[in-house]
Amino acid sequence: MSEPKVPNALLDYLREIGIGDTDLAIAKKINVTAPVISRIRNNKKGVTAKIILAIYDNTNLTIEQIRDLARK
Repeated sequence: MSEPKVPNALLDYLREIGIGDTDLAIAKKINVTAPVISRIRNNKKGVTAKIILAIYDNTNLTIEQIRDLARK
């Protein structure tokens, strides 16, 4: 059976690399609403392709790195 996705690693990493010091700041940087980030953090919503591309566009992370972090 596969492990459940816990996207906190991705959001926490974005904080570590300075994308934003809060979930609100991260949301603003990648042009999504704060509730979207909250739902991702609380495992109510998955990390969608749109979110992955937004993170990719605003960081030096590769798509593969983002996907790996979203699965940790």
